[in-house]
Order: sequence, then C-alpha cells, then structure tokens
Amino acid sequence: MRRPVCPSEASAKPPPRRAHGQGLVEFALVIPILLLVIFGIIDFGRAVYAYSTIGNAARTGGRVAIVSQTQSSIETAAINQAVALGTQPSDVEITYSCGSSYAIGCIASVMVKYEFHAITPVIGQIWQTINMSSTTQLPIEHVGP
Repeated sequence: MRRPVCPSEASAKPPPRRAHGQGLVEFALVIPILLLVIFGIIDFGRAVYAYSTIGNAARTGGRVAIVSQTQSSIETAAINQAVALGTQPSDVEITYSCGSSYAIGCIASVMVKYEFHAITPVIGQIWQTINMSSTTQLPIEHVGP
C-alpha cells in the first residue's frame, strides 16, 4: 500500500543536480595565479636573503680591512661570508680614503656586489637581473702588513 502524499511534499522540487566538473574548472583557473603568488613570495625571500648575505659579507670584509690591509685577506673574508651566493673576488671592491699610504683613522670601504636572478618566470621576464650591492665604511684601527 502506498503512503499518502501530503500537499507540502508534493510541491517540493527535487534536489538540484550537482555540477560534477565545476570544482575542477575553478581549480584549473585559480592554480596558475596561486602558483605565481607562491613563487613570487619565494623569490622575494631569496632576494631578502641575498641582500642580507652581501651586507654581512661587506661588514666582515670591512672588519678585516681595518686591522689587515691585504687585499687577499679582505676578499677571502668577504667571500667566505657569502659562500651560498657564489661570490667571486671580482665581486668585492676595496678602497681607502687615504690612497695607498694607510694611516690610523683612514676610512676603509668594502663593497660587495651581487646579481640576483628570479626563478619565477613572469618576474624573471620583467626583471632579468637585479643588481644588489652593500658597502661598509670603517676607520682603520691598526696598520698591518
């Protein structure tokens, strides 16, 4: 025997059909933008790391420059501080305000340069390389060999 249908059930509409592919289409539209944002954040973090590292390298090179005025020891100290960036001796520039005769109080200046390359395709096409540099200037405290 069939159950009697009440009037409120008779007028109710059947549940709507679910759109099975809608989530997949939305995901396909959103994922490129989401990946671009994620890789942009990663690139920004890499750039901050590189700038901080060359700042530390210039500071370390400057500390060595105020007590030992040999070019090789200053370059070695700066390069050892920025090993992760692959810094070369040509990336370290050393100058003294007093010229070739060193004296206590003379300003030693160490500049470390680095070319940053983004890994995100869109950012990498807009800015191929970003030139970074950091300079430390300190007065000579000891005139050494």
